[in-house]
Amino acid sequence: MEQYDEKKHKEATTSNSGIGLFTILLLLVVLGSLMQTTQDQKQFIELIKIDEKIFFPLACKMKETCNDFRNIRKTCANAGNIDECIKIRSDNQNYLDLCAANGESNFPSNVTPNWAQCFRVDIDSLANSAHK
Repeated sequence: MEQYDEKKHKEATTSNSGIGLFTILLLLVVLGSLMQTTQDQKQFIELIKIDEKIFFPLACKMKETCNDFRNIRKTCANAGNIDECIKIRSDNQNYLDLCAANGESNFPSNVTPNWAQCFRVDIDSLANSAHK
């Protein structure tokens, strides 16, 4: 049976924590780049003359609502009156007109926010509500 070697243990622990720190930093860099506004999004925001701070929360809400709408349509597929079923099951009727029949947002796909941008919106929203 091999004896416990404290020096080897510290070396192994130190190298593992270095790898862990590197991984965390790499993930933060990737996440940060995903959160950046793309050139297509900047052009679209400029075209429709809306502030970025309004566009992203709205677009993320639309994306979420359209995803829910897709699931509701699947649930209501066998209903006698599909439109009535959707109306009953939908929490947010205001956004449904902005969703395509397949449940995707009617925004062009190259300007629809990605998950990291919507995560940023959620973080900003939490930070703003904490300041109130």
